[in-house]
Amino acid sequence: KNYFFHWPLIHADWRIFVSRHNIPISEKLGLKHLLYRAQIADDDRWRSMESNAHKGAVHDSIRSRLKETQQKASVLFVGSMDLRNGWDTLLQSIPLVNPAIIPVFKLVVSSSAAMPAPMRDMVEQLRIKNRVLYLGRVTDNNLLKNIYASCTIVAIPSRYEGFGLATIEAFEMRKAIVASSVEAL
Repeated sequence: KNYFFHWPLIHADWRIFVSRHNIPISEKLGLKHLLYRAQIADDDRWRSMESNAHKGAVHDSIRSRLKETQQKASVLFVGSMDLRNGWDTLLQSIPLVNPAIIPVFKLVVSSSAAMPAPMRDMVEQLRIKNRVLYLGRVTDNNLLKNIYASCTIVAIPSRYEGFGLATIEAFEMRKAIVASSVEAL
């Protein structure tokens, strides 16, 4: 039983671990070619993975736009432009939310620095441009942590979800979550 369970691990060319505690165990087993990539539960999760030169003006722009909304209640969406993530559902809900209660909806979308056309068209059609703060792609984990810290609620309107990293990140940052009723959430 153990042989079949461990065969892929022993015969792999490389082993990539997302939890630091597996590294010493693997070394004791004599496994070679180990890589560690910090993820959810490790202390290194929020450590910046990029050089200062790469962050540059894009992240400075995001920081300055965040300052404008720092004292306002806000909802945060972190995801991609896939319709399965429900970004369209979130946008359609904005006109239904009293702007005196939640004036700002912050969008971190992994696929694009500029707001993609389908999203931009929907924002214009719904006349919610003044309530949407599109932050685009954020590759600096410290900046992403600050964005989570600056929000009141994290919205996860997924149509289906395999795991839900944004959910774990929101929990870690002690943020309230409003999520759709799908299995993984």
